[in-house]
Formats: sequence, structure tokens, C-alpha cells
Amino acid sequence: MKIIHITTTESGGAGTAVLRLHETLINLNTADTTEFMKIYGIGAFYAKQIIRYREKLGGYFTKEQLFEVWKMTPEAYDKIKDHVFISEKDVKRININSVTIEELKVHPYLKWNQANSIVKMRMQRNGFKNIEEIKGSVLIDSETYEKLFPYLSLH
Repeated sequence: MKIIHITTTESGGAGTAVLRLHETLINLNTADTTEFMKIYGIGAFYAKQIIRYREKLGGYFTKEQLFEVWKMTPEAYDKIKDHVFISEKDVKRININSVTIEELKVHPYLKWNQANSIVKMRMQRNGFKNIEEIKGSVLIDSETYEKLFPYLSLH
């Protein structure tokens, strides 16, 4: 199912109307509640939850991350998935060489102790040369690393 805007124009004479169909895809990382609510079956609640989680994450890298949104159901996801696209340029990256514990701990994929571990490791190493170095923390398991990696940068 796609969102289709129908515009009618009177032309062609003898009472005929020309229909123009316009498919709209919504950028998951920049859309506001009004845009999300254009998707059939998505109301203010889901629109706000999607945006709230996007702000916590710094943006979405995959459509499947919508399943992490509070109260997202498979049915609601199915209504959304074909009407959105992702622009990675709109995702906020976290500079692991300058971020504070307080800034890092609010990311949904990290807890305070993990954020603390990353910052302490950075101080011990005098900065990270490679993002993979955070795997040196016993508190960063492979699942956390894989989810977090797209959000990290060295600058």
C-alpha cells in the first residue's frame, strides 16, 4: 500500500476529468507528526512515539528500528514501512573522542556503566584511533556494538 495524492483537474472537455496520482514517501529522519499522520492508520500517538524515539537515537538507520518504538505493533509497522525512507545524512553521529558520560548515557543502546566505560577507555588511551576499540570494554557486547556502531564517529 502506498500513499497516493489524487489531484483532479478539469480538462479534456465534455465533462471528463484528468486524475494525477502522486506517491509520497516520508523521510523517517526528518518527518513531523503531520507527515506521519498522512499514512493511513497512523495517528498522533504513533507519530509522536516515532519522533520521540528518533530524537533519543539521533535518527534511524533501518526501518526495523521502528520495532523499538514504544508500543509499536507488527500491524502498525506494516502500515508504515512502505511509506518511509531513510536518509543516513540526517542521522546525528556521536564523537566518541569528545562525548561526555552524561551525553552518552542517554542513548537508548547504552546504560550509564557502558557510557562510563567508553569515556574511561578513551582517557586511558588518549583518544580512540578506531571505533572498534570500544569492544575492548567487557561491558560492550557484540550485540550492543553492532547496534551502536552506525551512530559513532571519531571526529
